[in-house]
Order: sequence, then structure tokens, then C-alpha cells
Amino acid sequence: MKIRLKNTVPGTVEFKKSRNDSVSEAGSPARSRRKPASRLSPQRHPITIILTGVLCALPTLLLRNRDQWTRETFALRIALHALALYAVILGMGWLFQRYTDAAGCFGVSVVFFLVYGFVWLSSHWLDKQDEKKINLALEGILDLE
Repeated sequence: MKIRLKNTVPGTVEFKKSRNDSVSEAGSPARSRRKPASRLSPQRHPITIILTGVLCALPTLLLRNRDQWTRETFALRIALHALALYAVILGMGWLFQRYTDAAGCFGVSVVFFLVYGFVWLSSHWLDKQDEKKINLALEGILDLE
């Protein structure tokens, strides 16, 4: 399909499609290679993004009272949290047709686990930095006494 540009006002462009552009050389209607948007796609219904966000917030309830956990409980809850978020992301992606084949699903999976790991590592690093600042402040207070 060809799109012709027509200048209407200096600095603006108007897109015009001619009638002959929708027919292929063989005389049959040209088919677009793009898959039509789903009825539930985020382009048509932005509420799907909000719904996904709400569903992703629910597994965070597993992470309450972290100071009372043992090491095994911590590892188990983090694994359950990651799997619950992963299930929500894949389920919503499938429902809203965000990926069309196994390669798309694999790409989403890789990016999800990379981001999830990075967030936990950076959170841990920031917590350690805060601990160091608090300890230095406490040492300063104790030295004064």
C-alpha cells in the first residue's frame, strides 16, 4: 500500500491513500502482514494496563513482615513472588495478544527475569548503603558521649 504525502499548509503533512493502492498486481485485495489489533488490546482499551498493574501488585502481599523471616522463608517467598508475577505477565500477554509466537513469549520471559533480578540486586545494594550511613551516624553519636 502506498501513502502519498500532500503538503497543505507549510509545516504540516496530510496523508492520502489512493484507491488503486489497496489492490495487488494480481487484481486481488492486498493483505496486510500485520495482525489486526485484538478487541482487548491496550491500544483500544488502556484499562488493560491498569488491570495488569493491579494484578501484579497482589503478589506483593507475600513480601510483608520481611524482618521476621528466616533465610529459607525469604528464598521461598521471593521465588513464589517471582513466579506469581511471571504468571500474571504471561497470562495477560497471552490474553491481550501482546506476543504472537513462542519467540515473543521467550523474549518477554528473558526480559522479565533480567529486570526482576536487577531490581532485587539494586534494592539490596541500596539497603547496604543505608546501613553504612546509619552505622556511621551512630558511631558519631557514640564518640560524642
